[in-house]
Amino acid sequence: EGGLFKNNDNTNMRISAGDHPTKTSWIKGATVIVDADNLNEHARDGDRLDSPEGLRIDSTGHGYTGVLIEDCDFVYRSSPSSPGIITVPTYGSHGGFTMRNCRIINDTGVQTIYAGPVDTDIAREPWGVNLENVTISGACESQPYGSAVVVDENRNGSRIVDSCIYLPNGRVGGVLVNRASGCAIEHSSINVSGPPTRTRGVELALDDVTYTATCAFRDE
Repeated sequence: EGGLFKNNDNTNMRISAGDHPTKTSWIKGATVIVDADNLNEHARDGDRLDSPEGLRIDSTGHGYTGVLIEDCDFVYRSSPSSPGIITVPTYGSHGGFTMRNCRIINDTGVQTIYAGPVDTDIAREPWGVNLENVTISGACESQPYGSAVVVDENRNGSRIVDSCIYLPNGRVGGVLVNRASGCAIEHSSINVSGPPTRTRGVELALDDVTYTATCAFRDE
């Protein structure tokens, strides 16, 4: 709970849901900052960041599901190449997760949220991504997958609710859903320079989605 994680190589935070019968794994109230152009006072000449993820959700092959990320800020000002600010890689075999009351500023070309294809032979259900009251904003002009939020194969039942994506620069899409069924966006705003939503092989339910709002973000 809490804490500042700034300019760490590989990943600033890493978590999995675990398999405790009654407890839920969570991260609450943490701040992650990546600014490769402004390393801290301990940096030496020639030091540089290597592939800094903000948060990796990874069960290391155990197939856990259900982790909670709440009241966290992720701020990317400058960064080298990285898999993403929030990543759920297929090799980690993690199921679903929830982000609630979180804020992301992305001024870089790093992928904002990437929930990779589910290894359905290992990962436990539910497999979906739940974004609840999540704000995504910033000055980024492109995304590796074309959209800020990527929900990839078999992340069925994913939902984005009461959230806002405001990325007006360059050509940046909002949400890409690729072969994940039963997904929905509800009571949210997607104001982006590219297509607000894209789908591949599935339908995406939209309910009370607007396309003109900006997003407020608490000063760090």
